[in-house]
Amino acid sequence: MSYSLKVKEELSNLPTGKYEENKAEIYSILVFSKHLMNKKYLFVSECKQLVEKISFYLYNTSENKVKTENFLFYLPFDRNLDIKKMTNNLQNLMSTSDNAYLPPILRGAFLSCGNITNPKSNYHLEFSLKDNTHSDLLVNALKKVNVANLMPKITRRKSGIYIYMKDHTQIIDFLTYIGATNSSMQFIQIKMMKEVRNYINRTTNFETANITKTTFAASEQIHKIRKLRRSEAWSKMPEHLKQTAILRLKNPYLSLSELSKLSPEPITKSGVSYRLKKILEYYK
Repeated sequence: MSYSLKVKEELSNLPTGKYEENKAEIYSILVFSKHLMNKKYLFVSECKQLVEKISFYLYNTSENKVKTENFLFYLPFDRNLDIKKMTNNLQNLMSTSDNAYLPPILRGAFLSCGNITNPKSNYHLEFSLKDNTHSDLLVNALKKVNVANLMPKITRRKSGIYIYMKDHTQIIDFLTYIGATNSSMQFIQIKMMKEVRNYINRTTNFETANITKTTFAASEQIHKIRKLRRSEAWSKMPEHLKQTAILRLKNPYLSLSELSKLSPEPITKSGVSYRLKKILEYYK
């Protein structure tokens, strides 16, 4: 089952609200559907609960009404619906000062033409619309949400007009606003797990790079110190440099900071680095 379908099932199973709110949601589902003009179907969806909800509204029953074919559920078209009148009603409900009908309207729009990508792979929520009238209606509804800063974007393709959001904060706020609280919490949990995993990967890569760099530098130092000890230059070196050189030979895998702690005399990390550079000058 896709993540998008899980969200739609959660929304379709929400408790019934007030009559006007339910009507706003049903009108929104029907208005934003791409299949109402098709002579064969009235409404089609992969979500059975959603199609049953439409059937209950139109016929007071889903028995022998909801059909299934190729993993889709549909309601046969057998009555005329005044979509233009429903659209006008939605616009009137959207114009109320308290925005009370926005949640059911936006919930209906998502149930009808919305889709959301599994946050494990990507952050993307979109609506597929038929024409400019429906896209303008939905964009206006999204922008009227005053409890969240929703900034939908629009793109046009051959298959229609698409309104989408890619910002994870906006998607989470939208899911919460339309009543998909469980899906919203799951989205947040997945996002947090991704961030932790990415942090661990970045930290591991950083530490691996540091270890590789330290090992390569130490290997080069040890090679040159061994040659230096077999040359006349070794006898000309000061004792404190010889001491650091031998310390490096005995501890080939330690960092400069760790070498400074093992030094018999107090010395900083930068002091060890300076001594090793002086040793390599003797090697040259």
